[in-house]
Amino acid sequence: MARPVRLLARLLYLVAAVAVLAASLALLAGDGRVMEGPGQLVVYGMVVLSFPAGLAVVYAWGAAALTTSHLAAGEGAAGIAAGGPIWELVALWLTMLTAGYLQWFVGLPALRRRLRESEPK
Repeated sequence: MARPVRLLARLLYLVAAVAVLAASLALLAGDGRVMEGPGQLVVYGMVVLSFPAGLAVVYAWGAAALTTSHLAAGEGAAGIAAGGPIWELVALWLTMLTAGYLQWFVGLPALRRRLRESEPK
């Protein structure tokens, strides 16, 4: 019974993440540029789905943008430039999706197994 529940949880996570990306892409400017709204939707939506790993990704992404001085060029949330290329938005989404998936469906189950094995019998 636990296996179908895990599979359903993975499926729901992926569907919700794709919905965040689809909603963000629907808000793009007609010429494919990222406006402020879609960038914020990806950041906030994926932080909710992948918290706390997603938050670490956003901080790392923002730090990378700061060190390459993108923030000085008027970028918004997590270094996603308003008017920037769409690949930045998709790359951030994919990075946060991966971090959240690894956290919830690889790391957490491994931690639970390890804790169960260490319990005295």
